[in-house]
Amino acid sequence: MRIFLVSNLYPSRRFPNFGTFVAGFAHAMEKQGAEIAYKSVIDKVYKSKVMHAFVYIVFCVKTILIGLFGKYDIVYVHYIAHTSVPVLFFSLIRKKKIVLNPHGDDILPRTYLVKLLQYVIRVLLKKVDLVVVPSQYFEGKFLERFCFSSDKIYVYPSGGINHMTFQHIDVQRSELGINDDDIVLGFVSRIVYGKGWDLFIQVLNKLLKQNSHIRGIIIGDGDEVTNLKSLLSSLNMKDKILYIEGVKHSELKRYYSAMDLFIFPSFLLESLGLVGLEAMACGTPVVASEIGGIKDFVIDEFNGFMFKPKDISDLEYKILLWLELPKDKKEKMRLNALKTASDFDSNTVSVALYNKLTELC
Repeated sequence: MRIFLVSNLYPSRRFPNFGTFVAGFAHAMEKQGAEIAYKSVIDKVYKSKVMHAFVYIVFCVKTILIGLFGKYDIVYVHYIAHTSVPVLFFSLIRKKKIVLNPHGDDILPRTYLVKLLQYVIRVLLKKVDLVVVPSQYFEGKFLERFCFSSDKIYVYPSGGINHMTFQHIDVQRSELGINDDDIVLGFVSRIVYGKGWDLFIQVLNKLLKQNSHIRGIIIGDGDEVTNLKSLLSSLNMKDKILYIEGVKHSELKRYYSAMDLFIFPSFLLESLGLVGLEAMACGTPVVASEIGGIKDFVIDEFNGFMFKPKDISDLEYKILLWLELPKDKKEKMRLNALKTASDFDSNTVSVALYNKLTELC
């Protein structure tokens, strides 16, 4: 099976965390025996609007040329808003098997441009053989927005969890400047609007007034990093929260394993929320917003807790509930988190997707 991979997000040496799950999909399919015959991807971020537009035009031209003249069996398209334009263009001329894999705001638009592109997606869907979605929640959202057969939708949890990359390891907390008796709450995400990094800092500030052993770890970068640093300074919390701007994907398990509890306060409609599953795979229970695809794997009082989105009081209450649990119940929740993550094993879900794609050929 020869795959033509199209995506406007893909990691590069300069931007190693830019669409890592798209690269994960490519590696997983190659592992199963497929060939990524062609790639048309955008693997850099440009601040200049002119440069961004130029790169997009080059991307579209390349996608159309490969689409028209390349030798492949399936077109697999990630992030279907901006990619829909060139794919629709060549699909009007050349008939090939097309698989779309939306991820979030490409079909739940937050910008005017992406709203306009929904019309292109609707036309393209008439030529599509399969739509792959990251969660059952997202399947429902897709069917709400588009007239499409549910028989042609397949749930694939964004590549699942690689348990070689994400597993619990013994960590010397002292190497991170954290005491063994500290209670460590963690946050891993892009530092952008909607991910709840500010909510995380604010709830830690409240908890510290009740328990001086609370500590935090924040990992991520993004266009609100300056705001994050300003908030830490204004609350005098730089010595209470360890902030690391960039960590290699392969090194994240060290930090997940050092955490006692992972906080997932996003108020965006997360299509799945892989960071929560990564934390669970390292044996860390999750307190998460009751929103989007997160509800596919966080089970209240089983492997974590859920709280009302944006509600800092409810978030504080759920963290306090976990703090008050006896040691044996905390351990049970930790084991339940590990069990949940095992259900999303990357090899298992990738074999199933590979078989599904093979059926199309």
